Amino acid sequence: MLQPIPTRIFRLTHLANLPDTLRHGIFCRNHPSPAITAYQNIGDASLTDRRNRIAVPLPPGGVLNDYVPFYLGPRSPMLYAISHRQPQANIVYLVSQVQRIQQLGLPYVFTDGHAYEILTTFHQSPTDLAALAWADIYADHWKPTLQNPNLQRHKQAEFLVYQFVPVNALVGIAVLNTHIRIQVEQLVQQAGLTLPVRAVPTWYY
Repeated sequence: MLQPIPTRIFRLTHLANLPDTLRHGIFCRNHPSPAITAYQNIGDASLTDRRNRIAVPLPPGGVLNDYVPFYLGPRSPMLYAISHRQPQANIVYLVSQVQRIQQLGLPYVFTDGHAYEILTTFHQSPTDLAALAWADIYADHWKPTLQNPNLQRHKQAEFLVYQFVPVNALVGIAVLNTHIRIQVEQLVQQAGLTLPVRAVPTWYY
């Protein structure tokens, strides 16, 4: 599979976070928005804390928690884990594009796999995107095999935007079903935005 153009990037968040996100944008964990007081975390707390100890070896540097993380493909292992703890309908996708991030001049790095893994490398050059394992990133089933022991690692490749992503970087929102789509469309309208909202059940488990 070749790199999709435009190259979408995907961030998962709880539906309860959406009103604040649509007003203020997306802040990294180490530089939270002062306007957001009741953020609903959907990640594993121990893994989130670990991100504060993993250095980013390319400029602008810092640690993983200094960046807003996006996945490069949908249907992530993270969402699979979340689906065993709470209804997936609570989870929405904030969708941007690599090209939009570049257009806005936002600093970023990206990885060829899970950012924790020792085999994973960090990149910054746009030309390196084409070399990522796109078939693995978009795979529906990601259990490693003898033929492809790096499948799950590749599936979790990340696009990391330094500190903050403004609302105008988003190109759409995806949700599980029509019922949630209607709710999210109302939130978008209340925020004074024109942002497409789509129900994409194939991005869920």
